[in-house]
Amino acid sequence: MKRVYLLAVLAIVAAAALGIAIAKHSGYVLIAYGGFRYQSGLWAALGALVGIIVLLLLLRYLVGLVLTSSGVVNPWSRRNRSRRTR
Repeated sequence: MKRVYLLAVLAIVAAAALGIAIAKHSGYVLIAYGGFRYQSGLWAALGALVGIIVLLLLLRYLVGLVLTSSGVVNPWSRRNRSRRTR
């Protein structure tokens, strides 16, 4: 139970520190490549970057799940395949 309280306090402190950092330093991001131009605040750009990373990791997990799902869905065929090869 003490761990839960400790983790909750640490989460609150981290959220407060992040809020103070966002309020003090708004920042500015400009990415220009050819005709493409992206302007944003620093924290919005960091949030978008974290979101993209999470989406890529989720996509990687889903692709791995689809590729290995044949053995999970039908393990019987995998056992029989090994018997047939012997």
